[in-house]
Amino acid sequence: MKNQIIRLITLASIFTTMICSSVFAANPVVSVMLNGYDNNYTVEYSDGSKEVAPPVILLFVNGDIISDADAVIKNDTTLVPLRVVSNKLDADVTWYEATKTVGITKGNSYIQMEIGDPYITIDGIQWKISQAPEIINSSTYVPLRAIATAFGAEVGYIGDFFDYKSDVKIVTVQDRKEPVQISDREAAEIAINTYFDVFLPGMADYLWENHNIDVSNINKDNIQYSDLGKTYFGKYYADFGQYYCIELFELSSEYMLVDKYDGTCYPVSGYSMVEFQIEPPGYFNGWSWYYQ
Repeated sequence: MKNQIIRLITLASIFTTMICSSVFAANPVVSVMLNGYDNNYTVEYSDGSKEVAPPVILLFVNGDIISDADAVIKNDTTLVPLRVVSNKLDADVTWYEATKTVGITKGNSYIQMEIGDPYITIDGIQWKISQAPEIINSSTYVPLRAIATAFGAEVGYIGDFFDYKSDVKIVTVQDRKEPVQISDREAAEIAINTYFDVFLPGMADYLWENHNIDVSNINKDNIQYSDLGKTYFGKYYADFGQYYCIELFELSSEYMLVDKYDGTCYPVSGYSMVEFQIEPPGYFNGWSWYYQ
């Protein structure tokens, strides 16, 4: 098994180098694991881990997962600490203690909001919002969608992944202005090629030795008739802001995030106690679990 994993990583590294035009600038890597002793989750980021009570809200801003977002959902509205807005959306924040008012500036846009007030002022025009800003654990929390939209960013929300009810909720914010380089159809082709030209060849020895399955001639057209027992999909599933999420098979947890700008591939899976996982390019532990 060790040799098989090494081979997978080597093959994937070669393939990823071929399809990508730049270094891996974004970082969506994360793993959400159910704790066996309670109903909480352990969320592992590339810079550390934390225990989280459900729901687990994963925030992606311009392709990066924000490990310290500490977002909450109230009245179907995602609230984030004010520092997330200032740090990740390159906004300037002013706090007026006397009136408990926040002023947020980005470029030529200015937002003003008051703690507990369900109205937001955007460039002098007042709008009603579904959830007022509030103080949570001594931090100022503000409605993410209202602010991001006012600044011209696109906000996305995925409530349930893998087509079933889940405690993992995904929120994306994207304000990159340069043109997307890869279409959703091209992203699906990249994901397909990664699975059949990199992953399956890397699993060939393991599948033959442990399951007596020959994958040397399996492709997207005949896989449903093979011993792997999968129905091929290979289609766009969801928008992750900077990524297309491609679903590879029907009733499976093998997905792929494909960067819209450079084609970098991040395997997505869920297995055993792992509720949701995005792995680095070239790592397929979640996909491999299906065969163990």
